[in-house]
Amino acid sequence: MQPAHPEDACFCRTHRAHLEQAHGIRFAPLALAQRFGHEHEAPGHGPRLGFHGLFNLPHVLDDAALQTVLDALPPRDCFGLGGRMLWRTLLQQRRLV
Repeated sequence: MQPAHPEDACFCRTHRAHLEQAHGIRFAPLALAQRFGHEHEAPGHGPRLGFHGLFNLPHVLDDAALQTVLDALPPRDCFGLGGRMLWRTLLQQRRLV
């Protein structure tokens, strides 16, 4: 059995052909998908439906909301790759809340 995580790789790579053939799921071309979400690049102009990764929180939250999320963040999430990327984004934005 294939591992289920990371889920984006699971859905878009490992099981893509099956999802398209057996269930009629259609995947948007990259340029269209980027209009609705982002991951490792800074968000573009206009609102997005979603994003992936803790490091994107400073792009979408004001200081008060960001502080609320950081206060609730489990310590294990602060020191993994996502947490380190989050701290780097905060430093780049000079937002040490």
